[in-house]
Amino acid sequence: EVSDRAAVKHLDSKLESGDGALHDDAVVPCAIGSDVAVLRGSRCYRRETSQVTVEAGRDRRSVGLGSWRQVPTVRFSFEHEVDQTQGAVHMALFVTGWLLKEADYSEPWREAALRFFPNSGHLALKWEKEQLTRLNTLLQHMLTKEVAYQAS
Repeated sequence: EVSDRAAVKHLDSKLESGDGALHDDAVVPCAIGSDVAVLRGSRCYRRETSQVTVEAGRDRRSVGLGSWRQVPTVRFSFEHEVDQTQGAVHMALFVTGWLLKEADYSEPWREAALRFFPNSGHLALKWEKEQLTRLNTLLQHMLTKEVAYQAS
């Protein structure tokens, strides 16, 4: 819900020029004092006017103690479709636990790889101690870097 008239006007013009979808990411100030990110490509499927109750004298930077008042707002409802290729797993690892012949390394996984990971790279590993140790080290480094990145 947006109460800032300039923000409503700006968002309306962006939606109109994009035939109901945003061509750029937008940060929208909400009536309750927070900001909401709306991603590029998001389509507005509903726009309605409403009212929200806020503290009198409250602005987006401070919270005061006071009376309450009704503020006219515009409620935008967006949906955002995710490109399945963009959201795909980049690499799928397959490891066979029991081998009888050389083809058992990759053949059991061929159908599953194409059906469940069509946009991914596929790698079948041989069940060998040296390779598993290297894989373990690689995965530990990747997870450590990701955790550090997410924490920062």
